[in-house]
Amino acid sequence: MNAVGIDVSKGKSKVAVVQPGGVMVCKPYDVSHTVFELNELADFILSLDGETRVVLEHTGRYSEPVVNILSKAGVFVCAVNAKLMHDYAGGGNTIRRDRTDKIDSIKIARYCLDKWENLSQYKPEDEDRKTLKVFNRQLSEYMKIKIMLTNNLIALLDQVFPGVNKLFTSPARESDGHEKWVDFVGTFYHGDCVSSKSLGAFSERYEKWCHRNGYSYSYEKAVEIYQLAKQSVTTLSRNSFEKSLVTNLVLQINSLCETIACTKHDMTQIASELPEYDIVLDMHGVGKNLAPQLIAEIGEISRFPKRSSLARFAGIEPPANQSGTYNQHSRRISKQGSPHLRKALFMVMKAVLLNKNLDQPTFQFIDKKRSEGKPYKVYMIAGANKFLRIYYARVMECYKLSGESAYFFLCGRLSYAKLGNNISTCKQDRAMPEGNSSGYAGRNYRLRSRETAHPYYLTGLTPLISAWERFFILPTFRYRDYAKCDKLLVAAISFALHNFCFVWLGEISCNFFRFRT
Repeated sequence: MNAVGIDVSKGKSKVAVVQPGGVMVCKPYDVSHTVFELNELADFILSLDGETRVVLEHTGRYSEPVVNILSKAGVFVCAVNAKLMHDYAGGGNTIRRDRTDKIDSIKIARYCLDKWENLSQYKPEDEDRKTLKVFNRQLSEYMKIKIMLTNNLIALLDQVFPGVNKLFTSPARESDGHEKWVDFVGTFYHGDCVSSKSLGAFSERYEKWCHRNGYSYSYEKAVEIYQLAKQSVTTLSRNSFEKSLVTNLVLQINSLCETIACTKHDMTQIASELPEYDIVLDMHGVGKNLAPQLIAEIGEISRFPKRSSLARFAGIEPPANQSGTYNQHSRRISKQGSPHLRKALFMVMKAVLLNKNLDQPTFQFIDKKRSEGKPYKVYMIAGANKFLRIYYARVMECYKLSGESAYFFLCGRLSYAKLGNNISTCKQDRAMPEGNSSGYAGRNYRLRSRETAHPYYLTGLTPLISAWERFFILPTFRYRDYAKCDKLLVAAISFALHNFCFVWLGEISCNFFRFRT
């Protein structure tokens, strides 16, 4: 039994190999994050005698190259939450708090030995979900910068045109994300730009500006802007320097708004390809902007064994506190979870309160807690917990129904499939040896096909094959629903054979055996 502890850092990692009894197989050494050295590390780990497991801290982007290459090489890899490793008291019999890469790698290896039976193998994340999460994190950073620049612009306008930002209440445009008041101050950057003209002249110019920039014109709004400009007190005079400050800020904000709009559009496109998108979009309080964010932060729902696990992942589940006869019933939430998911949930709860749909269970639950006199944050968190439980149930049901529907669809499709003389018959011999009632270890599939085939059939079937494998086959394997797995595998093999999709047949069979065992 070999425990490999890897302390990951940027660009390189420290590797330590420990056996039971504290036996060091080799001294801790550095490995650079290059293809050559990581492949050498994988070969070294596979060459060790006995069962070997690798443990490393899940440090985001730094650990991904190591995990991906070792997993592809067939090494058992477990990525552990960094807090679990921090709280683990296995650094040695000392009260000193020395912290070096060498000490940390040995500590991680000892953690591997102590938690050997509880280690879970790393499973790579779906490419679309991974991309969607990256987009969401970038969107969060863009929004922070936009808020900072917007506050800076408002502070500057308080000196040259105070209160003008409050006159416009129209939302940002969906096409480019521009806001009307930002574009307005880009042209009328100072109060004197309005007050120096007559009301008629300004109204005429404002109307032309609205038509040129694609905004709706209102004479009442023009009068309101003109009156504000006449009454406002400016502390900075109108000159080219003030114009440069305001226009540069407007250009930066507009550029960022265009980037945010493009990011949201791409997130919607990616999320719409996932099976649960329509279900999440129909949920109360979730719109086309929040649905991709929720899907990105929650990820694949099948990795949560029960509903409460999702609440714990979000960090909104209060931890238990009981000892002897003492049992605390009211505690603060742990916040030991994704802050991005908690932020998205809070925005959903705000939308639920604004809509006030009395028929929706989430609003009913929030309104009940609010009527009981609960504080604002208490009933908002309680509503978020209720929402996550509904989310878990609906999305799980979506996956199960999708698998059953696809199975019956393919059965009907295969019944009427006629590909002429180019499709041969398939004889399946599923002889299982006695005493082997688990898995497909003893099942043989003897495939016979003619030499002639039309390869252009694959062109039209590729989208259906990829959707079938990605949405229905693999999620069903993860549910460990073996009875349904048997049906799906038979349907998948029949479909592949009838359409000469032999490459896909091999891939789905390998995936089946991997998840089945």
